[in-house]
Amino acid sequence: MSDLLPFCKIKLQYMLEMVMDHDLDDNALRVALYLAIKPADHQTGESHPSFETIGAEIGKHAKSVKRALNKVEAAGYMTVERGTNKGKSSRYRPTETALKRASDRPVLPELQAAKPINRPRRRHRR
Repeated sequence: MSDLLPFCKIKLQYMLEMVMDHDLDDNALRVALYLAIKPADHQTGESHPSFETIGAEIGKHAKSVKRALNKVEAAGYMTVERGTNKGKSSRYRPTETALKRASDRPVLPELQAAKPINRPRRRHRR
């Protein structure tokens, strides 16, 4: 994966790929977007929250999260290394194929035209 852009640079394109996939159901999409938005490692997109943590954050039961992750994995967006349930959470990582597709997707025109926000500097009182 060294020739690919860092995950933080293609995160929006990666999420757009999933949103436009009509085969992903809403639950699977919700779990996948959560994992894309809240990664522990912004370079690789890898994260490792437990099923229970994901479920609590998005309002779903842990079993629903497991089923959704199976669908996301089957669709080729993420690889899941299952944890042992004894203090070791599962690890989730975007697949190289999904990252390649996201890298090849052109940047949205709205984002290309976006200019940085210039905020006025605060003056310190003396």
